[in-house]
Amino acid sequence: MFGVDSGASDEAEAAMITPERQVKQMMQELSKMNTKELPKVPGCEALTGSGAVLHGWKEVTSEFLENFAENDEEEKEPEKMVLEGVNEEGEVMPSQADAAEDEVYHTTEKEDRNISRKEHRFFQLTVKKGEWQALAEIELPRGYPKKAPSFTLKMLQEGARKTAPSFSLTSVDPNALAVVDAARKNGEATDNALRSIEEELNTHAAAEAAAAGCPASRLLIYQLWTLKHCFAIYIDVVTGQPLHALREHRGRDRRLPFLYNPDTHSLDQRA
Repeated sequence: MFGVDSGASDEAEAAMITPERQVKQMMQELSKMNTKELPKVPGCEALTGSGAVLHGWKEVTSEFLENFAENDEEEKEPEKMVLEGVNEEGEVMPSQADAAEDEVYHTTEKEDRNISRKEHRFFQLTVKKGEWQALAEIELPRGYPKKAPSFTLKMLQEGARKTAPSFSLTSVDPNALAVVDAARKNGEATDNALRSIEEELNTHAAAEAAAAGCPASRLLIYQLWTLKHCFAIYIDVVTGQPLHALREHRGRDRRLPFLYNPDTHSLDQRA
């Protein structure tokens, strides 16, 4: 008698798990994230940013749907035809009585988008490093994992930034320096950094997870690793911590070094 290959049996069993079951299992893992470390997935070892922690994972789908419904009610104002009689071209216009029967409500683009999202699930968590803390809102589409989750970030609390050098640069326009300093004080620099992290999560993470061999059903977990990685690097840059990178920023949009280069064992920006 030949024994059964347990490895092949496990693979066959895993292949039979439905996407719905895979999502359910993943949600069970994430519900324990407040007391346990984030589950590891292929590719997370290249996300070397350290020191950031995730906590407060919770589903907020009902709150989001209530907000959609409230916004829909506020925007619903039917278009009414109130003209009657004959216009300047001699055309007969409908009476108000006829118009009342022909009231037409046209949905807005925002409402159409909200309608399509009513079967989605929504989650929140916070990412923290030191005194810095941001809120992440996550939208899990109904078609997951064929459709990727999307992230929106908002800074909740800022800590101390590194002190700018006191020396003067004679070749730099003082007006330009003033504009940069004002943008930082107004929070524009923080907003730009959060938008760049969102780009990593919403635009690049899916392809990088697939290239690293991460199962499609675990994409959300890979994105959470990416969030920890990028937020940790951002905080290291703004607080002046040592960073294994050729440069802290690149280009006019001040791109941060989120990419790990295994050949140089350092971080770099996207081209």
